[in-house]
Amino acid sequence: MTIDHRPSVGLARLHQRVARYYPSPANASLYWGDEIVISSDGRTLYASTRSRNINFPGYISGWSLNADGSLGDTLFVNPTPEAGGTSNILSVSPWNDASKNMLVLTDQDTDFVALYELQGRELVLLDRVNITGTNCCSGSVWLD
Repeated sequence: MTIDHRPSVGLARLHQRVARYYPSPANASLYWGDEIVISSDGRTLYASTRSRNINFPGYISGWSLNADGSLGDTLFVNPTPEAGGTSNILSVSPWNDASKNMLVLTDQDTDFVALYELQGRELVLLDRVNITGTNCCSGSVWLD
């Protein structure tokens, strides 16, 4: 998969298709990309953006992937719980079981971990844990 990341306009070009990873008509200069990950079953591409302004949220976006790996439909563009600052780090479940549609978002600026699940075309926040006093949350690890 080739990715042409153009932060000046907030777009990623995947297989000659342009995918917006924040809602239109948002100002592209307010956002910067962070993570791009693929689900363990290879069916979903997730991307996160961070806001450059603490008064605006970051976003998690998702697209279906076709059998050949090309980009399918936009599934969702959801605001993150906070702006994202220096991190809106994504981690997908590494297993192709009931957890295959789960995704963790961590934010080191505001010290939280959020667990999401893709349910059809909707990304649902299952839980959020604030962790204070530890300089936490610059990433996550899935344990079996």
